[in-house]
Amino acid sequence: MKREINRYRESERGRRSRPDSPLTACAVWSHDYPSGVSNLGHQQVWALADDAPGWSADRIYALDRPEGRPVSFAWDRPLGSFDLVLASVCFENDYPALLDTLNAAGLLAGHGERGGPLLVAGGVAPSLNPLPLAPFFDAVCRGDAEAVLPSVLEGIYSNPPRTREEAWSLFSKFGLHVDALEAPGEQKVWTSRTYAASEMVHPEGHFGETALVELGRGCPRRCRFCAVCWSAGGFRPADPDALREQILGVTRNLDVNRVGLVGAAVAEGDGFRDLLKWLKEKGLRATASSLRADLVKGDTARLLVELGQQTLTLSAEAGSQGLRDALGKGLSDGEILAAAAAARKAGARGLKLYLMYGLPGETDDDLRAAGTLTAEIKKNLGRTRLTVSASPFVPKPGTPLADSPLLDERELRRRRELLAGALRRAGVGSFTGESPRQALWQAALTRGDGTILPRLLEGETRGTLIKEAVNRR
Repeated sequence: MKREINRYRESERGRRSRPDSPLTACAVWSHDYPSGVSNLGHQQVWALADDAPGWSADRIYALDRPEGRPVSFAWDRPLGSFDLVLASVCFENDYPALLDTLNAAGLLAGHGERGGPLLVAGGVAPSLNPLPLAPFFDAVCRGDAEAVLPSVLEGIYSNPPRTREEAWSLFSKFGLHVDALEAPGEQKVWTSRTYAASEMVHPEGHFGETALVELGRGCPRRCRFCAVCWSAGGFRPADPDALREQILGVTRNLDVNRVGLVGAAVAEGDGFRDLLKWLKEKGLRATASSLRADLVKGDTARLLVELGQQTLTLSAEAGSQGLRDALGKGLSDGEILAAAAAARKAGARGLKLYLMYGLPGETDDDLRAAGTLTAEIKKNLGRTRLTVSASPFVPKPGTPLADSPLLDERELRRRRELLAGALRRAGVGSFTGESPRQALWQAALTRGDGTILPRLLEGETRGTLIKEAVNRR
């Protein structure tokens, strides 16, 4: 593993950690290096800490650390020697790996027993529900780190807490979730209008040597299952002029000519097509994350292919229009088929379709309809290859479907097999996606309180905790 870390360091291009300052922070990513080097949230937390007056920062990747005590990526410093640990978590299923890293560093302890660096967690998953991680951290930040982390860092630097209790009081003052305090004060979900871009790239990152740039945060739609649509702050698109300046800056700094356009609503508005035309004029290559089918018009598909995107990705979510309407997705079969035709006409080599199963109100006919829709899509694609990703529905906090009952594993497997059969008949022999067991574990953590991870560490099985979550009404 040490050899692998050295290889990553040697081939990484971009920002470097500054030399030691009076205070040091370590940005911990809860998964491996290839995903972390491609995650803007993790990169932004590291950069914010490294830029703060009086601070410098390094990184650790939970699944790519040498045996023994975790040491940092650039400085080879033990995690326990830092003043502050900033853990970023996107997915609930990564909680155990993060706790394993803290344990290996000797930092996994209850509030009254904890020494060493201050521990703060943040990211998408704990923003939705801070309770599962809260027993192991001094604070949990909900929302956008850009809106609050600089103030927290300044507060620690200008008036260093002398005790853990003073640190908890400071974190609570800034609206962070502080589990150790009986009266923690008002919690805030922070939002900002700062948009991240890649600080570094690596050829082995999930997106290779592509500079990622946020086109905005939030989403203007109201899909009833999607946490992004219902999160605080609403839809916040980036200013077009500032965005273009940022793209020119990051591609120049990282010496790349490929841009990844990131966001939950990248194609909203005519401005997206204008941006694609501008990228083409500048001689840049580009790809975009998942698109709404009704926004994949002829010009959009053609421009993306001309910019180098070989596979377009559409999120249909459900096979029948009636179920999509119930979910608030608002997509007709005709719009999905038109998007497929546009992809073929544009010369895309592939089209990827996202589906869910186990949805509230779903019937077997809805699953069969996914096969019918897929067969029609294939007719519209010609030689363009179709792939499908299908995962179980997981209710997320803060959405209208947050309290939807969880199906048990047996029923989810039955529905998965029904969907698989419908897709096989449509000519799709296999599909990717999260397994029923993985989805149920995610759901258990998503809905869990402060006891779920301590109970896991004490020896209770995931199966027991999943069953409890399924049976909870």
